Amino acid sequence: YTTTLHITAAARGGFIMDIATVLNAMNAKVRSLSAKDNGDQSIAVVSVEVRDLAELRGIMNRLQSVRGVNEVRRASS
Repeated sequence: YTTTLHITAAARGGFIMDIATVLNAMNAKVRSLSAKDNGDQSIAVVSVEVRDLAELRGIMNRLQSVRGVNEVRRASS
């Protein structure tokens, strides 16, 4: 199924590249990826296709480990 994740982090160069690298390393099926800076904070929205909850949790855990990330949460439906 497809789900959307919201990632907030301290604004810094290379943030999007780090997210893309993690998703690529996990062979995640990315449907969309967008990001914006709000002053001192970066916000990324990623839609990914996952097989099951275990795969989703794995992706979220890996994204949480990206430098500067404050929160990774699943979007409300």
